[in-house]
Amino acid sequence: MRAVSILCSDRLGPLDGRARPGLLHHLFVLGSVDQFLLFVLNTVAAATFLPQEHLRLVPILVGLFSVGRCCYWASLHLCSAYRGFGFVLAFFPTLSLTTYNLFCLYQLGLGFLFGRLAPGGPACTAPAPTPLGGTTPER
Repeated sequence: MRAVSILCSDRLGPLDGRARPGLLHHLFVLGSVDQFLLFVLNTVAAATFLPQEHLRLVPILVGLFSVGRCCYWASLHLCSAYRGFGFVLAFFPTLSLTTYNLFCLYQLGLGFLFGRLAPGGPACTAPAPTPLGGTTPER
């Protein structure tokens, strides 16, 4: 009975010797999609904060992420005990971009996300109407 429950369970460990290569590819693709979405989101956000002369870091981080996922895939199939190296190599760019994005948001004061709240007034105020002539009166 235990053998049937183990055989029919969805649980799969990468160190399991009975794991079929198709299931390992499935786990790899699911993990890669999750990490890739986080990486792309952080890369797009960081590209808006980075100065023009530092944008050359984006292709370097993309290459590091790609090499890390390839190392993870190779170590998953060859020697599963060393797959942590590939994971860290792919996760480091995501972690560094997330840290940089959070630092930039903290440095900006997070105020631009929510608008400026005036004491006692609404969060958004409409601009003053202009006369039909298109000129504004001098104050």
